[in-house]
Amino acid sequence: MALSTTITKKSVTLITVGVYNITLNMLYADGETVILDQNFTEPWSTGQAFSAVFFAFKAKMMAAIANYKTEQAESSTAAD
Repeated sequence: MALSTTITKKSVTLITVGVYNITLNMLYADGETVILDQNFTEPWSTGQAFSAVFFAFKAKMMAAIANYKTEQAESSTAAD
């Protein structure tokens, strides 16, 4: 099956005046089989470039996928 990633907005909460926590959910699946279902949260301040938050989310999500792939490779090697 083909691997797919679906990212959805879960919540935006006000922490203090001008500071928000943005929470996104990442669903990483192989067809109908969910491999990762994980939430990621980043703070965002009014006036801050959203690109900084975007790249922070992207880095965390890519790291989660890489960690999963590493664990899979290690467990398949251990099974041999």
